[in-house]
Amino acid sequence: MVHWPNIAPYPMKNTHNLINSLTENELDLRHYLLKKVGCNDTAADIFQKIAEKILTKKITTEILNHRRYLFRIASNEVIDYYRLEKSRLKYETDFSQTTEHMDYRNAERVTIAKDNLKILNEALEQLPLLTRKIFILYRIEGVKQAVIAKQLGLNLSTIEKRLAVAVKHCRSCIKKN
Repeated sequence: MVHWPNIAPYPMKNTHNLINSLTENELDLRHYLLKKVGCNDTAADIFQKIAEKILTKKITTEILNHRRYLFRIASNEVIDYYRLEKSRLKYETDFSQTTEHMDYRNAERVTIAKDNLKILNEALEQLPLLTRKIFILYRIEGVKQAVIAKQLGLNLSTIEKRLAVAVKHCRSCIKKN
């Protein structure tokens, strides 16, 4: 008997029995897989995956019904296949929808957006420090006005007024250019 390190004789025997059972049930498994996925090549790929799992997996428990065990593996592999396929289709659909709406003017839009961002940054630099801080906290970081008021020790109406001043200033700077 060949000595395999870290492998007990029992699981090895079980694996050999399972491989024999896989060979005996190959036609039934392939027919089942073909019926489930509707494609000969996909069914063959899944069958190969099943065989690979059996050959590489350490089986530590006794399998009473090899045929049932093999069909359970096949069923699980079919479920995994459809999950992966669903995910792939969603990704492809999302990607095609995004690229579908792109047009030749994207480079121009990006340039305009960069210019506007530069103008906006310059406009923010022109604001008083407290007004700029309030604007950034509210518009960029998404902090609620009441929280800003509490953090800075100001009342809510002061926050609202400073935000209105900042927005008005930024809009006028963008309109000028």
